[in-house]
Amino acid sequence: MTSSEQVNEQVVIDRRATEIADRGGARPKLEALTIGIFTAVGVFGLLDIFAAVVLPDRNAAFWPVVIITALSASGAAAIQRWREKAWLSRYTKAVFSIHV
Repeated sequence: MTSSEQVNEQVVIDRRATEIADRGGARPKLEALTIGIFTAVGVFGLLDIFAAVVLPDRNAAFWPVVIITALSASGAAAIQRWREKAWLSRYTKAVFSIHV
């Protein structure tokens, strides 16, 4: 078998494995850190506006807002990591089932 035939075979295996892995959900497009940052910015903005409207002393609510923001951002990042791991697990199983 020539090297171009091997490459073509690997491309076909990769495409089929990706199709099989995508059945359980598409591969995440963004990394966990990016999702965490987007979540932190959004949650902090919403909670800060809410604190400014509802509370008479906005500065008193700063640390609770920071803590809630950190918890929600780390939770979003963890969920994204789990999604990435699940997709890679499905992909790996598909590659071995196709290749063998």
